[in-house]
Amino acid sequence: MIGFLSTLSVRSRSIYGLRSCPLIARKQLASFAVVDRSGTVDGDAGDEEGVESDFFEISDKEADVRLDKVLTNRYEGFSRNYFGELITSNKVTVDGNVLAKKAAKLKEGSKVEVTFTETNDPSVIVPSDIPLNIIYEDEHILVLNKDAGMVVHPAPGNWDGTLVNALAFRYKEHFLEVHANEMRPGIVHRLDQGTSGVIIVARTPAATRNLQDQFRLRAVKKNYLAVTCRNPFSRGTVSMRVNQPIGRHSTRRTEMAIVSEENGGRASSTVFYHIASDASDMTSLLHVALETGRTHQIRVHLKHLRAPVLGDEVYGYETFNTRVGKHVKRPLLHAFRLEVDHPITGERLLFQAKPPSDVVKVIEGSILPDFSSNLNQYLAIESSTEKIFGDG
Repeated sequence: MIGFLSTLSVRSRSIYGLRSCPLIARKQLASFAVVDRSGTVDGDAGDEEGVESDFFEISDKEADVRLDKVLTNRYEGFSRNYFGELITSNKVTVDGNVLAKKAAKLKEGSKVEVTFTETNDPSVIVPSDIPLNIIYEDEHILVLNKDAGMVVHPAPGNWDGTLVNALAFRYKEHFLEVHANEMRPGIVHRLDQGTSGVIIVARTPAATRNLQDQFRLRAVKKNYLAVTCRNPFSRGTVSMRVNQPIGRHSTRRTEMAIVSEENGGRASSTVFYHIASDASDMTSLLHVALETGRTHQIRVHLKHLRAPVLGDEVYGYETFNTRVGKHVKRPLLHAFRLEVDHPITGERLLFQAKPPSDVVKVIEGSILPDFSSNLNQYLAIESSTEKIFGDG
């Protein structure tokens, strides 16, 4: 079965002055999305596009104040006991060194990094009535098309207004009771705040465990569309695999970077397929298949290729974003397809979501004017299931 209900033919396109690669044969598309079912477990539980820590410097008013009190004052919603446990569990570093003393008093300018862990305190999650674009729902899972701008779970700087807050409202107290002892109830993988597209949520502990195992074993197919600055491909090349380890940036601690495994980086693999570029190679449309799920993986690997996502203020080119993407308000990255086994029935399911208007506007304005009318052709991928859900 073909996702977006279409087959592909192999032919070349040269229209409207753009330069496009030959359309990729169906078998080729199927091959790049093949998942690794070898059973290898590397700790990857679907952690793409999310940061679990925060970094700050001690202000003059915070100097000579107990560390646990400083943290409690900075992060409303968590108790002093919670931060005391983080400190004694070696989850807080000061100037790069673990500090396990709750009563420690720091000097102005000291650099503090906090790694948040799960809490069983439901008071930190406030139910919020936020509209959700639901693709599929049953008593075990919920699949939705996340809007760009929505944060997936509470984190530093975003304690409410997240997907988790919306889930707590939709399913009332039962949701938090079922997911007791979870800081991210129901969340088994993540999309960055600026990324739109398909995300799956577990509604029960059994579904959570099963889906986490599927992500960890790389049994989930995840496909994205990315509009990039420049064309990372040499002429005549239509695909490439990037195998570069990713870890936290050595100085900008909320960012990720290419980091050797010897220095703490984790093995990361992304396959990029070229769909089309504009006539001058200033912008390109790529089809992306994630083989691992590291934080900011697609964005970091594209930066490594010197073709960052258009509109990415963290990993992109400021001048390019201003000149070419002046009307772009977020990184143009969209998770358009997710294929997974149902966590209870085992049935293979395919979920898909068309790219939103801001992505389509840029694609049709400079890369593929016929993108919407030929969406099935450009985004078709072979699938092993006929159970397809979404607006394809």
